Amino acid sequence: MTPTECAHLLKTATHIRLDRSRIECLSGISTYTSITHLHLQYNSISSLKPLASLVNLRILCLASNFVSKVEGISGLKELKMIDLSGNLVNIVEIESFPQSLENVILAENPCASAPDYRLQLIYGLKNLEVLDEVDVTKEETRLAKMSLGNDEERVEAFSWSRTVEVEEISDASMEEESDKNETRGWKFEDGKLEKDSPLSPVEQLDGVSRDITDIKVDLEPFKSTVDAILERSKIRQAQNAMETRSRMQQLIEKIKADGKARTDS
Repeated sequence: MTPTECAHLLKTATHIRLDRSRIECLSGISTYTSITHLHLQYNSISSLKPLASLVNLRILCLASNFVSKVEGISGLKELKMIDLSGNLVNIVEIESFPQSLENVILAENPCASAPDYRLQLIYGLKNLEVLDEVDVTKEETRLAKMSLGNDEERVEAFSWSRTVEVEEISDASMEEESDKNETRGWKFEDGKLEKDSPLSPVEQLDGVSRDITDIKVDLEPFKSTVDAILERSKIRQAQNAMETRSRMQQLIEKIKADGKARTDS
């Protein structure tokens, strides 16, 4: 293959992998605009600026290099995944990342130890689905909005929180009803309660003439189990309600305090 043919092939290539190639600078790569997948792990690259013209880039892997600042890639609208793990990035600047990103890896960078590191990225990158190989949850998205969002976003997150709590209480009620229904489907036979009857124990006993003392003895273990299930459900539902009220009150107080601080300033 002639040098001209090689150059042409590189210019039309979509997938390039040059791991462990002792690359220090990416100057000259800007002409290879057809690249969609670029793998350059374990090199000595310190700047991302030359990548600015790779408008078709979708996957960028630069793990274990010497990148200290994310720059030059904010205009890459097709970029879905970036791996910068094991670099030297100190500060997360959201505006330096394209909003198209769905998967970001920044583990083993100094910035990953910041208290709000994960929430900051989740809030700033609206399409983010996976961060440092861990799925972004709805709860994390809600907390990010409540911690870093504007008033409208915080109200939205608060409303969503209330909806979830109501659903949890509803689920607890349904579980309690299910526990109650477990007492059905029994039959009274040979002085004992057994499965496979469409009637409840009470309904079964209504049609049976037996010594009441014997019946009480046979029913006692069953009655204790049902009472324990119902009591546990009531306690759980009460706890959920108390936690919900407490969280709602804390959020309301925080929103009031923020509003007063803005007014005073």
